[in-house]
Amino acid sequence: ATDEEMRLAGEYRLRELEATHLASEFVVYYRLPIRIIDTEFQFDGQKLTVFFDSSSFVDFRRLQRALFREYNCRIWLVNWKEIRRNL
Repeated sequence: ATDEEMRLAGEYRLRELEATHLASEFVVYYRLPIRIIDTEFQFDGQKLTVFFDSSSFVDFRRLQRALFREYNCRIWLVNWKEIRRNL
């Protein structure tokens, strides 16, 4: 990786930490029975993947809309338990 790519990766990681914190705040605000695990931006910034943990069905459309308003990109929510089950 070039120095510029390394710098950008660092900036994205800071943005991801901010997105994780904001998503957690939205979860509390909307009283959703989930826990935010992590977030990850696609390198071009056009998609935000939110990893969460929940043992029951959750209607997270309000969370998805709130995150879209904040980041203006596609929001993809992934249940962490489903990923771990497939490993």
